[in-house]
Amino acid sequence: MADSGWEAILDRARGEVRDGIALSELLDACDEDDRQALSRLSLVVLRPDALAAGQGPALIDHLAGLGAKPVAVRVLELTPALVDAAYHRQPKIPRDHVWIHTAALGAGAAAALLVAGEPGLTERLYASKGPSSTLRAAPPESVRSVFGRSSATHAVVHIPEDLAAFVAEATLLFPWEIVRSPPDPLPKGIATDLATLEPLPGRLVFQGVLKVKRRVAAALAARRPDSDAVRALRERTVAADAALDGLDFLPQRERMLAFATEERPLLEAVIAECEAALSAPVAPTRGAAWRALTVGTGAVELAYAAWFLTGHEAWGGDGGERLFAALAANDVPLSERQRTLVAAGLAHDLHPGARYDGERAWPLDEDPGGSFG
Repeated sequence: MADSGWEAILDRARGEVRDGIALSELLDACDEDDRQALSRLSLVVLRPDALAAGQGPALIDHLAGLGAKPVAVRVLELTPALVDAAYHRQPKIPRDHVWIHTAALGAGAAAALLVAGEPGLTERLYASKGPSSTLRAAPPESVRSVFGRSSATHAVVHIPEDLAAFVAEATLLFPWEIVRSPPDPLPKGIATDLATLEPLPGRLVFQGVLKVKRRVAAALAARRPDSDAVRALRERTVAADAALDGLDFLPQRERMLAFATEERPLLEAVIAECEAALSAPVAPTRGAAWRALTVGTGAVELAYAAWFLTGHEAWGGDGGERLFAALAANDVPLSERQRTLVAAGLAHDLHPGARYDGERAWPLDEDPGGSFG
């Protein structure tokens, strides 16, 4: 990489701190191989309006056609502080309209994708999205022509304009170690499952919960891509989800009970594996250690959440709030409407102690008591 280009990256990084270390210091430690590796990466943020419209999977497929394969993914709500950190040095955003830009980006879950391809990827992807101005016609093959936009502010994706912006923005969302040395591309379907904000309106509680468990399995697979136990659990969950398509309430309940019985040994193996991998990380700063620790604890939380979501153990007391918080912190955020459906399952339809007219609603394993209806 030319020295002038690297100087631009260093200049953009000045004043930025990541996990207690100056970003410029991290970049100073990069050799030529590291610099070339960075040029093969980019950041793509699928904005909330795109995910809410169900465009996430199609956008990911479109990116793959442009030579950009996801190597890491996060699904989260972008806070005002995070939006400001990403955009505060961008002169193209009118200062008197920052509030609406922040509101649009924080209006729901967004998917941040770290993607890999050939050198110069960020610049190519930025060009491929089409012009930022709504007054200029976009090429028919551009992202903004294929997927549209609702307003000057509501575009479907955000892509950094150059490598300097990519380094500064990607390290806000992903650990420096992953940006500097990215893993292999994610297994097929992981990113699309995470970018699909199920359950959709009209889902029955059983498939609604199973759709959440499918997202949980994808989040686990993203954290543990080499785990045979996680792979087997995800494959079984995807198959069970497909088996519920088009069924009414009672047939869905019957199939879901059968799935829960089959799932238990797989899920127990995943839980044991995630627990065994949890240990205090060795890191240069407390911030880096904290971030690394959350990766391990996040996998355990996801595995535990999957356990409760199928009623292997009764959830009670807070309506699922701790479970929802753990999901949101680990790339499986739920909207308020989605939470009510899952909460209903936790409280009644998937609660092993719940009863209707004296008959157990979810006769999985022993009756723990403590709930009746």
